[in-house]
Amino acid sequence: MSGAGNSFWITYLSPSLFPAFADKNWPEVAQKLCQKEEPSDKGDGLVVLVPSENCDFKWLFYNTDGSSAEMCGNAACCVTEYVFKKGIVPADRASVTFETLAQEITGELVQEKARIFLKQNIDMEGPFKLDFNNETVSYMFINRSVPHAVIKITNRSEKIDRSDMEKAPLGASLPTGEKEKHSEHAGQASISREWQIKKELAKNLRSKTTHHKNGMNVSFYSCSEEEGRLFACTFERGVEDFTSACGTGALAVAQVYRRNFPHLDFILVQMPGGQLKVGFHSDKTVSLMSPVKWLKEMNWFF
Repeated sequence: MSGAGNSFWITYLSPSLFPAFADKNWPEVAQKLCQKEEPSDKGDGLVVLVPSENCDFKWLFYNTDGSSAEMCGNAACCVTEYVFKKGIVPADRASVTFETLAQEITGELVQEKARIFLKQNIDMEGPFKLDFNNETVSYMFINRSVPHAVIKITNRSEKIDRSDMEKAPLGASLPTGEKEKHSEHAGQASISREWQIKKELAKNLRSKTTHHKNGMNVSFYSCSEEEGRLFACTFERGVEDFTSACGTGALAVAQVYRRNFPHLDFILVQMPGGQLKVGFHSDKTVSLMSPVKWLKEMNWFF
């Protein structure tokens, strides 16, 4: 399944099946599934849904490299769609709940779109300074279920718009041939250089354990001329590259942006893979709505 361009393999182990697979080496399975040679079969992660004592399900989430992640916003939206459309959750249910390493997530379908709700209690610190490439870079640290360094792009020549993001090197989210094709476009060279520098910056920040023991994702954002609309791109742990979209990245940049616009109930975040909608609610929850679609199904034999 795909959530705003992020693709995930998802499987459900019912209570009767789970005991037989409880000791399965899922990190290894994730590496094999997500790193296939065929571009259409590659993924940004594996989600295994297993029984839970407190929620409808518990999820085991593994990145492309087999590492686990606290949460993934786009995957959570995909899971919500998956359990309803597969009939795992009765159609007359209004919502579904599932455990992640970060917190309990509530998911629902709204006019054929998946929306998830999270607690709004977050840690935000900064700004912090980092000397990089003969410049001083300012960033905020925010733990929006997944730790993020958030960098605002203020130089007009570096403003992220849709065309910039489409031309930017997106690593695992684009097949190699497509990346090479994009780099050959006229006028692409300068944009590629700018984003290559950002990638090196992101790699530097990603590995810092000052804020979180496992490092952090790095999200860049810029502001549209229209209030409440942002452009963003995220370098993700586990993938170790820019991805088409990052749900927790959208939540992180929206939260940082909203410090100066506390009256906004919704913020739209345009990422290379699609537009995500972040909502702030009176019950102290935050929501994420992501465009979700089915890509393919297959049988696994172990």
